Amino acid sequence: MDHPIWVVVCGTRPEATKLASVVSALERRGSSVMILGTHQHTDLLTASADSPWMQGFLARWEPLGTVPNVEPGLFAGQVADALATRLGNITHPIAGVIVQGDTATAYGAAQGAQRVGVPVAHVEAGIRSGAARDPWPEETFRIAIDRIATWHFAPTAICQARLQAEGAMDTIWVTGNTGIDTLWWDVDPTTPPEVEPVVLVTLHRRERWARMARIVDALDVAAGTTDLQWRWPVHPNPVIRHAATNLRNITAIPPMGTRAFRHALASARLVVTDSGGVQEESAALGVPCCVVRSVTDRPESVVSGHALLVGADPEEAAVKVVAELKESTLSRERFLGFGDGHAGDRIAIVLE
Repeated sequence: MDHPIWVVVCGTRPEATKLASVVSALERRGSSVMILGTHQHTDLLTASADSPWMQGFLARWEPLGTVPNVEPGLFAGQVADALATRLGNITHPIAGVIVQGDTATAYGAAQGAQRVGVPVAHVEAGIRSGAARDPWPEETFRIAIDRIATWHFAPTAICQARLQAEGAMDTIWVTGNTGIDTLWWDVDPTTPPEVEPVVLVTLHRRERWARMARIVDALDVAAGTTDLQWRWPVHPNPVIRHAATNLRNITAIPPMGTRAFRHALASARLVVTDSGGVQEESAALGVPCCVVRSVTDRPESVVSGHALLVGADPEEAAVKVVAELKESTLSRERFLGFGDGHAGDRIAIVLE
């Protein structure tokens, strides 16, 4: 019988960033892996390929044949249909489908695999904000994926406890987050860079689109009260691009490659973000982080003193960011709570 194959499905930059180490670890142990891509974020993926490992990973993607749709639920349905068909056409045994996180691609892939009876491995299982619409629709997607999954790879003990409370008792492994694995592929973990007088901004979350322009305006005014450089790699979404127009004190720049962004983050004085992944990486790098949200799905960074929730009210958030710049209450110590760089190996050992 042919050696069973693992089918990895991803479509966004975070998925590629966090699944590359799993693929690498599986293949080092002799497993066969097929990577199927939906190109959910084509522009960002193209801009991300500034690391040899990312270039190699993206070059291996086989198109799943989906047509992007702006409505996440419809896109997930397209992914489910396409993957169910593709799995049915694979002639050798399938060990399982591996998905990461909470995207429409991951949710659709889990549905498609379930439809044809193929087990699902969920990388980054158990992450929760506790708010159904923050992040939306990701909070709903991640819960649904965990209900489908056979293997739950929780990045932290907090995530494990959430899964246990939901009934996934004997199928959970705490592995750390695979994004920290690839972080250390891009940034030397042994040599912290010199801190530069830069505030790095990343804002893109869907649930803040209605007030994004106000948030950005308030931060722009706040930036003018400091003697620091504020830089914002702007997400290509039209809503975000519109909010980045007419800035006076924040420099808007095109999306950065994964490696370039991580180096910019590592040397920043502070990062202002609404991204979950940036909360993980900033804590691992020891970079203070102000989170423009009222709740977070990465409470580990707040509890450890590496991140501060400044809320989603534009003026209040801006005031709290400036206060943190003046008072420096957040830790600059590197935090291992999200992973030690070996999560992919732990996942591969379980699946093996």
